[in-house]
Formats: sequence, structure tokens, C-alpha cells
Amino acid sequence: MKSYLNKWWGWGDEAKRYSLDPSSHFFEYLTKQFEMENAWTLPPKEDDIELPPSRIANSTYEALRNLIGPQNVKMDPHTRLCHSLGRSTPDLIQARFKIRREAPDAVIFAESIESIAKILKYCEAENIALIPFGGGSSVLGGVSPQKKETHQAVITLNLQKMDRVLEINAVSHTAQIQAGILGPDLEKALNQKNFTLGHFPQSFEFSTVGGWIATRGSGQNSIFYGNISDLVLALKVVTPAGILETKKIPASSTGPDAKNLLIGSEGAFGVIVEATLKITPRPVFRTFETFLVKDFKMGVKVVREIEQDHLRPSLIRLSDAHETQFFLTMNRSKGWKAYLKQRLLKMGLKKKKIALDQACFLLVEAQGSHEELTSFKKKIRFFRSQSLSLGGEPGWKWHATRFELPYLRDELLGRGILVDTFETAILWENVESLYHAVIHETKKVLTPKGLVLCHVSHVYATGACLYFTFLDKASSQPLDQWRVIKEHVTQTILSAGGTLSHHHGVGRDHLKFLIQEHGPWFVEELKVMKHRLDPKHILNPGKLVE
Repeated sequence: MKSYLNKWWGWGDEAKRYSLDPSSHFFEYLTKQFEMENAWTLPPKEDDIELPPSRIANSTYEALRNLIGPQNVKMDPHTRLCHSLGRSTPDLIQARFKIRREAPDAVIFAESIESIAKILKYCEAENIALIPFGGGSSVLGGVSPQKKETHQAVITLNLQKMDRVLEINAVSHTAQIQAGILGPDLEKALNQKNFTLGHFPQSFEFSTVGGWIATRGSGQNSIFYGNISDLVLALKVVTPAGILETKKIPASSTGPDAKNLLIGSEGAFGVIVEATLKITPRPVFRTFETFLVKDFKMGVKVVREIEQDHLRPSLIRLSDAHETQFFLTMNRSKGWKAYLKQRLLKMGLKKKKIALDQACFLLVEAQGSHEELTSFKKKIRFFRSQSLSLGGEPGWKWHATRFELPYLRDELLGRGILVDTFETAILWENVESLYHAVIHETKKVLTPKGLVLCHVSHVYATGACLYFTFLDKASSQPLDQWRVIKEHVTQTILSAGGTLSHHHGVGRDHLKFLIQEHGPWFVEELKVMKHRLDPKHILNPGKLVE
């Protein structure tokens, strides 16, 4: 089992914690805004968490050990606890507040396609639910160990032993990968051959190829390399009905694309075991340009024009005024150097006629050869006239710390502040109306001190992803508080014409909204496919398909 899973109560590396300096402006701000508690509440001890007894009979335990080896079957409380939750806000609330939760009755570690096929056949025959588990980083309850009343038990299938790069083909620019490999291990192997996948979600360090594909994920450089659905060339999936393997071909016009029926299937149709992915030669250089633009309306216009004018950035991120102020406060330091920077910033804003409380931070990254980056900088000069240039330093700082923010959520939860995110995508013509609707409606279900932040990212010629974060003082019943906010914001997004999720997926938390997203016909077709591939509905119950 990967060591980071030992941190079952929070995000990521067990030894890592977001440092909140009590003497900083940011600490003062949080204390004032949310009446933040000075002392950090320690996470509960493992012994404090009450797990339900395992429902696995001795005969079942021995049968599993005989099928795949005794070293690959675990029923101890620690392993069960570490696989009982993902990293969603309700998961972590339940962990921190010691709310009794379901846990897998056993955890199995798969070593081969053959062993997975055996396990599926056994679980189908014995009517045992099976939960595919990659990195465990789902933020929507995608790995919660649910089962139907008809199932006698639930087992989690950990795929992290299946973590090999099987082939890197420098001629066709493809890589054949086992689904259990973590992001950093895959990138390291590709980089050694001077390639990259270019897929860097915020969960990159603690998520797997199989998880990316199962949730139809997206990474920070999606506008340059594509979403994971653009990068998958072929798949191998083990189902109770048999092994599905799609062809390794660049394109085909022989009816609907089989692999696209499996991308985003969230372990409900089968266990993704291998993927052939498109890879790209590793770029030689990268550069950052950062700006403050007049307001959100202007920022959206600039972002849309950059994308529609085919300037080929590798990343665009526009923070609204609330998120800009939040991050300025987070990064504001004390002393004369900081004071001088603040003075220079205010002078620059005054010259550009930009009000600081309306200003929006725009981050643009480009990758490529020296000549390509020089050309990009020339093309983007026009947008400097509409904004205050901050140079590249803030971009490099963001790049160095881009995987740190989930640790801040743990820190804030431990100090009585509730935090979660919602994301969607919509056409350009409706970006501003959806943005204002979500901000307005979310504030209705927060306390007067609550905050809603937003940034635009993952942009397309036709539209963009909007990513919202809310922060509020936690009530005495934080799980109920979260449910009210989640329901209200999700309905607002759907009513405004946005998608239920751009890249987080469906999981447990979005399942009941799926019929509003797709309509009854498509949901019924998903059920038909589920019944064909998984007749006894043993695979990941309560996700994607009721």
C-alpha cells in the first residue's frame, strides 16, 4: 500500500502540512473573516474511528487468498480504514468528526489482469460488491465502499501494484501503461525518453492513470495537450462479462467509438487495467506572463480572444476579483520590501486606471522552443495594453506551489473553516451569467462571513471551465451544512446551463443529478450497458448508474 494512504484523514503526504504563520497577514485575515480558531484540532487517532465488523466469512477469506495469494488479501482495520474514503470534503468531515462510516470488508491488491478476472468471477458468483481503487483521490465519493442490500459484502480492489510502463513507442508517439501507475512515476519514465503525457491535474501526485480515465479527467495544461479523453488511444478493461480491448488506431469511422463508452465509466462497467496513451516530445522551455486586468468581464474577453486567436498558450487561468484578493492576502508578507512592492503595485494600477478591489489576476503559460516562446511573447503584447503586467515571477511561484492548496483545506478544516469546490463548463456567451448566478446563489446558503471564489481555466474556442471555491465558518453540523450548499449550488449550475462537472466526474455526490444532465433516455442506456457488462451489478455500486 502506498504510504500516502496512511493519511486517511487528509490530503497527500503524511509528513506534509500547510504552514499557517500566526504572525502573517493571511492568518490575521482568516481569524477576522471566519473567527478562525487559533489552535489546530489534531486529526482523530485511528483507534478512535469505529469501523463496522467485516462481513467476510472465513471460507471467503481463504478462497480469496487461494485465488490471488495470501499477501494480496488484507482485512486488518488499518488497511480497511485507509480504503474507506476518498478525499472529498464530506469524506474528510466524517473522518475528522469521527462519524461512523462504511468500510470495505476486505482489500485486495491486484498484481495481474488474470488475477482481476478471477476476482471478478468469484465476486459475481458470491454476490460481493467490488470497488476499483487507484489513488483514492476522488473528491465526489467515487471510491466509497457502497453495496446493495443483495450483496453479502463489499471488497476494495487496489490497483497500485499494476504500475508498469509496458512500452514507449518513439515512432508512433504512444505509451502502453498499466492503470495503477501514479502520475509522478509515469512522468518520470516518459521524461527519461524525452516525452511527456502533459496531464497534470491537481491530484497529479496521488492519482493514477486508471483514475484519470475512469473520471474523464483534465489537467492544468489541457488547452495544449488535451483532456485525458483526447490522450487515450486504446483501453483494456476487465468486466464480469469478459475482457474488452479496443484497437490501437489513430482514428476510425466504424460506428461509435468503443473506448469513449469506457472513458468516464467510473469503475461501473469494468476495471480499467491498461491504456495506450498519446505522448508528446517534452518541451524545451516554458515561460509565464501574469497580469492584472480591469475586471472579470474584461478578463473573460481577454481569455476568450487568446484562445480563439490560436495563440497556443499551454495554460490560461483567470481569477475573479474575490480569488485575486484572497491570494494577494495569502502571499502578502511584512517588512519594507513588501511595502515597496505594494506601493509600486498601486502606482501601476492607478496609471492603468484599474481599481484594486475589481482587479483580476491572469496567468498565461507557454511551452516550446526558444523561437516559439519568442513568437508567443510578441503576439501577446497586444493584451498588455489592456492590463498591468506583473512579469513572470508570480507564474513561476504558482508553478512551484500548484499542488499545495489541498493541504490548506486540511488546515482550515482543523480550524473550523469549511471549504469545498465546484466546477462546471459552459459556452462563452453564458460564462458571465452563470458566474454571477453561482456567486449570488451560493452566498444565500453561506453565513454573512462566507466567501465564494472563482477562476476560469481549461478554456476552449467555444467555452470554458469555471471553478468555484467556497469558504465558511463550519457549523456544529458541518456535514448537513455541506449538503445544503452542495444541493443549492449544483441546481444553480444546472439551471444556468452548465455541466454537472467538467473534470471531477459523477461519483456518489453527483449521481442523483445525472438525469438532469443527460435526460432519461441516456441514463436508461447506461443502465442497459451496465446490465450487459455487469449483470449482477457488483462493480462500484452507487456510482454512475443506480
